[in-house]
Amino acid sequence: MYTQEEAVKLYHYYLDKVVGRPLDTEQAKELPIDHLKIEELVDHSFNVFCYGKGSLTFHFFRNIETVAKDLELPSPSEVLEE
Repeated sequence: MYTQEEAVKLYHYYLDKVVGRPLDTEQAKELPIDHLKIEELVDHSFNVFCYGKGSLTFHFFRNIETVAKDLELPSPSEVLEE
């Protein structure tokens, strides 16, 4: 979980790197990420989630940590150290 400021930084860093890429390279290769969203979890802690539309009513998501690892991108902790 991140502060709101950290989540915004991660959102902007990953946005153009993950949109259009598979949500899950193992199980959902045909389901591209169509947007990212910052969500408040608890007590002003935030995370970034990647979403893909399975259909008009089903939306799938994964957190940015999992997606970054799966796509072999720098981890959120590495991005925040920059």
